[in-house]
Amino acid sequence: MRILFVDDEQKVLDSLKKTVRPMSNEWETEFVTSGEIALKALAQRPFDAIVTDLRMPGMDGATLLREVMSRHPQVLRVTLSGQSETGALMLSTGVAHQYLPKPCQLEDLKPTITRAVLLRRVLNDPQLRSLVSQIGTLPSVPPLYLELMKLLDSPYATLDQIGSVIARDMGMCAKVLQFANSAMFSRGREISDPGTAAGTLGFNTVKNLCLTAQVFKASLAMQVPGFSMEVMWVHSLKVSQLAERIMRATVMEVEDGRSRAQVSGLLHDVGRLVMVQELAPQYETAMKLSKEKGLPLYQAEREIFGVSHAELGAHILALWGLPEPVVEAIAFHHAPERIKEIGGKELMIAVYAAELMTKAWSTEASRPPGFIAECLALLDSVAPGISPVEWRDLTLSAA
Repeated sequence: MRILFVDDEQKVLDSLKKTVRPMSNEWETEFVTSGEIALKALAQRPFDAIVTDLRMPGMDGATLLREVMSRHPQVLRVTLSGQSETGALMLSTGVAHQYLPKPCQLEDLKPTITRAVLLRRVLNDPQLRSLVSQIGTLPSVPPLYLELMKLLDSPYATLDQIGSVIARDMGMCAKVLQFANSAMFSRGREISDPGTAAGTLGFNTVKNLCLTAQVFKASLAMQVPGFSMEVMWVHSLKVSQLAERIMRATVMEVEDGRSRAQVSGLLHDVGRLVMVQELAPQYETAMKLSKEKGLPLYQAEREIFGVSHAELGAHILALWGLPEPVVEAIAFHHAPERIKEIGGKELMIAVYAAELMTKAWSTEASRPPGFIAECLALLDSVAPGISPVEWRDLTLSAA
């Protein structure tokens, strides 16, 4: 794995060399003192990741990462900064994948780089790898976006009110969790709850994220016939609510399990949002293929893209540093055969079952018993004794 480190202070580079020395058998590292030199190095040989200071004379870190995203989108982009450097940090939020504190410790650097790079390599299609690496923001549902902007303009708004809005929107939720789970803010914790994430960051940081860096944006009109942002949002909220209720019935550690289920349900279709936003013509083809062949849409996506929205969304969220259990639940919400192979599967089952039951028992859909038999068998493995009728009532009450 090849990693490029950039800092204008030689003593900082010397410290980084000592920090990464234990990884010499796994990492090939290079250290340069400016953004200009870094771009020349990237043009001459391939790198898997770049780790850069934000405050540098000439080309600063945010500008460097913006150039790297444009010229070398496959490279993982990581920033180094102190928490006092809020302004510089905000400028990097649309172009950085991960945020590390300065000085940087190996226990923060190693998992950040290794996990993200290995996950990116799983995507075989170069176009998709580049696409995933270049996603910096996700669109928000317009009414929620406007509600958040109104709160941020109010001198009486509280962090709880802001967290409540964020918890209902895919784009806002994913971005706040990305920031809160970075080593700079998380302090070794995995944060799954949007309210906790907002509290960890603090009012000013959340406000800066929304206004200064403009990482949230109202969704543009989706150019795919038959796709509705509002319909997907309502579905995701229902899956989120039902997944939380299923987890409440299946595990004892309700707080952690319930928050992970809620956020996994909310974000389970993030990959579909990205496909529609970035690959509209191909996604329209996938929707037509699904209708013509009678295929589930996620299978048609695999025929067109090589991956479904589940895998694509999971890769983006993993790249952004969201907790691994959440990423896994999203990756496998259309793959019950994979869930059976993995231990500690309550969260994955909750999201898979919530997705399936929301569709199977909705008032609009047909409800053939065989359609949910597999789902009920999985649920019985983690919550025995609950009847199909009880699961159905639970599903409908979450609408």
